[in-house]
Amino acid sequence: MASNLAPDVNPDSRSWRTTGGGPAWGLRFLDQAFRRLPLRGAYALVIGLAPIYLMHFNIPRESLKKAAARLGYPRPFWGALAIYAQYILLLVDRWYIRRGQLTPQLEFLGGEHGRAAFGRLLEDERPLVLLGSHLGALQEVVPALAGLGRVVRPVAVHDAGAQRLLAEVGDPSEGIARQGDTIVADGTVKSGLAMLGAMRRGEILAFKADRTLPGRDGALVAQVLGEPVPLPKGPAELARLGKARAVAVNAVRVGPGRFLLLAEDLGPTGDVQATVDAYAESLSRHAAAYPNQWFNFFPYWPADEAALTSLPETVPPGLRAALRGARGAVLAGAIVALGWPALGHDPVQAVLAALGSAAVCSAAVGVIGAFGLGAAVDRDGRANAAAWPVALAAPALTVLVATAALGGPGGGPGLRAIATVAAIAGIAYGAARR
Repeated sequence: MASNLAPDVNPDSRSWRTTGGGPAWGLRFLDQAFRRLPLRGAYALVIGLAPIYLMHFNIPRESLKKAAARLGYPRPFWGALAIYAQYILLLVDRWYIRRGQLTPQLEFLGGEHGRAAFGRLLEDERPLVLLGSHLGALQEVVPALAGLGRVVRPVAVHDAGAQRLLAEVGDPSEGIARQGDTIVADGTVKSGLAMLGAMRRGEILAFKADRTLPGRDGALVAQVLGEPVPLPKGPAELARLGKARAVAVNAVRVGPGRFLLLAEDLGPTGDVQATVDAYAESLSRHAAAYPNQWFNFFPYWPADEAALTSLPETVPPGLRAALRGARGAVLAGAIVALGWPALGHDPVQAVLAALGSAAVCSAAVGVIGAFGLGAAVDRDGRANAAAWPVALAAPALTVLVATAALGGPGGGPGLRAIATVAAIAGIAYGAARR
């Protein structure tokens, strides 16, 4: 199947899950804790992870900041934090739903009028394809949709990265709430025939149609929030082949176990590009209305990819630059703390002055460098121009402050020699590549 991608868009390079799941022991602890905690207790236990994950993992954080800016957040960092917090609460809901301890409640935009309008779509005997996304939590409400009168068959791909998350949130290809009717989209003829067969039996197919499948051809470019994004061609093509009605749907979380269904009929499906364009417009409207539900933790827009994929996996680049200065300052302080007592100074005073100076100077220089000067160290250990003053200034200032605290270098050549060695060693160590 030919691709209609722009020449500079490579869907193979767009990694879906670049955020980490955390250490295995931590996930096991949460799994056991959730078994003993009520839902709100689980929320209280994990909500503090949002800022930790946001700050630790670089590509997800910067990707969310890019998305938050497009979604209208005046302060993208806080918008990214809001998205992370909502996602963590959703994972807790999903854990309890899969364990059978929480029943998802489905609400409709417009209340009973919205429910009736969606019910009329289900009453239509024509085949129906639901085009969802990673905005909100469509898979949580699939069982509730199935309870409205027609069989709903989720279509999903294997996501091995889900195994890095909580044990009970599950691979989406396994369904939700122990559903056994998910069709696994593995790119084979068999899976395609299974989808067409389901539509012929009057069953509804539900896709997440906002991400291209890595390693597969057949993407079309559409405008999401005003910028081009490659979207999968397959769901719209399947709707055309099956002469189905296509409806854009998103289910956004509005409370513990409560989800609001947003649905828009996309019109005739004879033109695949037109269907994809209409879907992208609907996704843009829903995302702008519920910006904290945007759960794409990777460079969603190709325009962001080059800059974001150069980031280290963990530890913010500015903090990496600050750590260079910190390690040089600690070494310089340690040399001062060891050398001053040998020349007759009180050892306790020397340790407190030298290591205290290292802590204060490295923290101050690191904050100024990272947030004021834009200091950064990339994934290959390369420091930008602003990072070098951090690496040089922290150990040098440590020696000056510690020397002043110990009475100055006027006590003779021995003190001056120790100060010189400490400064040179600290600067060299802080400026080292690794």
